[in-house]
Amino acid sequence: MKKNNNCIVADIPELVKCFRAIIKDPIQGIGEIFDQKGPVVRFSFGGRDLVISTDPGIAKQLLYDNYLFADRKSSIQPLVPLLGSGIFVSEHQSWLNERKTMSPYFFGSLLDKYIKPLADDFIREFTILADKGESFGLEKKIKEILLEINLKILVSPDVKPDRSLMVSDLDTFIENAAIHSHMKNEIKEFMLGAIGLKPGRSRKVSAALSRINTFTDQLVDDLKKGKLLKAPLIEMLFEKYEEKALSLQQIKDEIKNILFAGFDTTAGGLFWSFWLIENNPEKKRNMTEEIERLKDDTLDTQEKLRTLGYIRKICFEALRLYPPAWMFTRQILDEIPGFEEEIPLKSYFVLPVYHYHRNPEIWKAPDDFIPERFDDEAVTNSINYLAFGQGPHKCIGSRLAIMELVIYLNEFYKNFEFEIIQKSHPGINPGIIMKSRNDWQVALRRK
Repeated sequence: MKKNNNCIVADIPELVKCFRAIIKDPIQGIGEIFDQKGPVVRFSFGGRDLVISTDPGIAKQLLYDNYLFADRKSSIQPLVPLLGSGIFVSEHQSWLNERKTMSPYFFGSLLDKYIKPLADDFIREFTILADKGESFGLEKKIKEILLEINLKILVSPDVKPDRSLMVSDLDTFIENAAIHSHMKNEIKEFMLGAIGLKPGRSRKVSAALSRINTFTDQLVDDLKKGKLLKAPLIEMLFEKYEEKALSLQQIKDEIKNILFAGFDTTAGGLFWSFWLIENNPEKKRNMTEEIERLKDDTLDTQEKLRTLGYIRKICFEALRLYPPAWMFTRQILDEIPGFEEEIPLKSYFVLPVYHYHRNPEIWKAPDDFIPERFDDEAVTNSINYLAFGQGPHKCIGSRLAIMELVIYLNEFYKNFEFEIIQKSHPGINPGIIMKSRNDWQVALRRK
């Protein structure tokens, strides 16, 4: 092992050792690498280089200053069979064009129209669960509920998915794309690529992808024929289709992007918010006092949402500790001007957001749940906070996601309490989207 400036260069035996640790437990394995070797580590194997870092200076270079030199293609390629050419996987210029077209539907006054339907549907679903009085896996149920809600507000209020099957199919595909974690996928492809091999796709994954495509094909056909009412975003996409600016396939791809990016990350954020609230009594008390103080206010404007300040801080802190998109990867395409670290061209670069958000050089008491660290919300737009990314490719749905989380937490704790069946931590399964390893068993009761 040798050191170039601040970059530790690890040899092949160390790569094999680290690979085994990551296969066993990606979160712990990557953490051990940083504990032993520092914030920037480079592995070389078969003429390839892999760099792993939690250094904010490098993050700023890759996400802000020189993002055009850092290609996303290697990280998003496993998702292309699912997401096609939609906004989540589009290249830079296409991303900018699609973002400009779709931004009005994720920002501004149009969001106000979503608030009441979100709250009503959410409360209706949890009321049914509370009245049944049965225990259930919270994460799976949240994903099913949010899948249907997001399809209604972003695609069509008439859509009726088989949400349990669809959540299962999406999980199957995404898990395979990550090979049980995004990091394991990157390492495995990195090593197999050096000897000219590629991982394949199982029958189970192919069947899941086929069902998702069949659902999307039928949905777009029904929307085109007027059998389903179109949500404003989809209405706009069909207007572009009529103008021959979009194809039907592109509309299908955007809907599948909504299926993946529009609910899965929000569901993860909500699940971990619940977990952290229920395991931090003082913070829960602060939150419930705010809810009680504002319970007679109707949530029908952005201004009133902003008054729920402590809940917003809880959401930002939950996303810091358990970022749904827990890892970014890039490939260095060209020499980056002024780059401090010696990172070769064509290197694969990995920025594990989970560990970045727990870097003590960036955050004080990084493993503690402290919503008050977001008293200044400007922190969420700094390079230190990557729950939604930063720079030109920052998540287009970030504002909608935070709005949803605030609404769901406010409405839930106004109306319900958990009965905790499972007290132990559910564990972390860091696939492309961070989720629990064992779900969290709970029951509900009405207040």
